[in-house]
Amino acid sequence: MDNSSIVDVQEGFLKAVTRFPRRTVYAIKYHVGLNLQLRKKRIEKRLARALALVVNLKELTIYWAGIDEVLQGCEF
Repeated sequence: MDNSSIVDVQEGFLKAVTRFPRRTVYAIKYHVGLNLQLRKKRIEKRLARALALVVNLKELTIYWAGIDEVLQGCEF
């Protein structure tokens, strides 16, 4: 991932969590190009790793669009 991609992901993530918390997944899919047809567990891991790497956070709370479940404390 080059520097421009990292900036895009950071901006997309920050916009998603500050303005549209429940649409975070859509923003990340758009910027990282994740395939949301994958099994949910696999998506969780890929999203958490991408965000931990790019945003440099050890703990993440990801709100899934259209789902009330919240994933907390993803650590790497």
